[in-house]
Amino acid sequence: MIFLWALLISSHVLAVENISYANPSEPEMVFQTGDNEELVDRWVTLLTTGSTQQIRQTLAEIGLNPLKELLPRLLPLMEKNEGRIRQVVTMLVIEAFPAERIDFFSSCLESETVYAREAAVYGLARTPDAKVLDLIVTRFSDHSPIVRSATLRALQTLVRPPSAQLFEAILGEKDASSVPLHPGALNAQNAIRIALKTPALRNDLRGLWTKLADVDSCIAAQSYFLNAPEQSPYKSEISQILQHSNRWLGKPKSSSPIAYQFSMINVPSGSSKVIDIDATAEEIKLTRLLEYHLDRVIHLRLAADLWIQAPSLFAGTVSVSEDRVEVVFDLTGAPSLYAGVGALNISYWEGRPEGAQTAKILFDKATGRFISESIRDSLGNEIWVAHVSEWLGEGVEKPAQLIIQMPSAAVGAMKIPLKVTANFTQNSGNWILTDAESVSDLGNGKPEELKARAEVQIKTSASSQRGAVPTGEASTGDSDSGQGSTAGSPRE
Repeated sequence: MIFLWALLISSHVLAVENISYANPSEPEMVFQTGDNEELVDRWVTLLTTGSTQQIRQTLAEIGLNPLKELLPRLLPLMEKNEGRIRQVVTMLVIEAFPAERIDFFSSCLESETVYAREAAVYGLARTPDAKVLDLIVTRFSDHSPIVRSATLRALQTLVRPPSAQLFEAILGEKDASSVPLHPGALNAQNAIRIALKTPALRNDLRGLWTKLADVDSCIAAQSYFLNAPEQSPYKSEISQILQHSNRWLGKPKSSSPIAYQFSMINVPSGSSKVIDIDATAEEIKLTRLLEYHLDRVIHLRLAADLWIQAPSLFAGTVSVSEDRVEVVFDLTGAPSLYAGVGALNISYWEGRPEGAQTAKILFDKATGRFISESIRDSLGNEIWVAHVSEWLGEGVEKPAQLIIQMPSAAVGAMKIPLKVTANFTQNSGNWILTDAESVSDLGNGKPEELKARAEVQIKTSASSQRGAVPTGEASTGDSDSGQGSTAGSPRE
């Protein structure tokens, strides 16, 4: 039996292809019998002072013979400041002591040591039991910012769907009913809304909200902002903006399945990719928690997306003129913006503005429509401009064309002037991309150079009314940026 913690040791401590391979430089350990106290003493000594090979073999021994007498001896190890030891013990308890893990981590939560409380929160999040949510939330008020930050990361583990299984479902490779969600995933959204109203969590929440909140939590965050006393002079204008923007910005609701073939080409290299997507409304919602949008398709995060999802998290001002509503806020600590040709975890010529400091968004006062946004760095240089150049027909009120310009976009290790243009249509209740392109816009009368292009061919959905449900298994995958890669996890 291969335990998750053994894999953890293999990947984080020593890069090996197979954890069963012996290290020829060290004698192979032989399982020794004897009384439990001596055995436990030896295990603890090897876990704390042994070589990587000895630790792996000790974990294997414990997995075959999980003595409960070991648990009290593991508690002091959770208080050590050496992260590797705490990580090993956390995963050991999760895998080898399933019946005792909640009690073990609950004891660690009461420790006076920050390290133990932090590790306990992570351990609880990786325990597939709905009861862990209430324990995690108790640390919202922890005096240590390290532990408070850990609680939000723990909530992310609870709500995050496993990308590999979800991708298999929307790519038609398996039934989404087998996508394992943490048993506490649904109730975790209530905890996330409580976190929004907890001042000590605000700074961390700015960077994590897009990974945590579903559409209902975003709507709750909007109501919280709208009903704040300081918004009362502009309540009607803000309400109209939110109502209009929720149709396509942030995390819009989707009530219809979506199906299409996405194709893209990297023009300079000639490489290309074709992806067939067929997703239910529930899968679209889950994919947004991975920060991918199956309707928008391309890789794009606007400053307006951040503000619309949780306006109160961004310190700023709202001002109203004769025909405009202007929102200005600080982007410090916010997730980075990006725009480029791509779908899911693969992209070509995706650019990011570096050093984003201040965002200014303009909305039309009469309709609530998004007009444009501009981003400046700390020196006042404009590094990002996005605007809607055309809207879809009457009654749809969603963009037909979005244009994003970056005078010095970071594309991998390069810095180039980049313009991304995306065209959209409305089909069967879904706002969906038709085509997009990334071009290098050198200006000075020079022609634009096409870098990447994508097209979407809409199809009839064959998806049944399937949906991911809690199965009692926790997702333990780490976050990954997915930038220009085939990593099956969300961008940081």
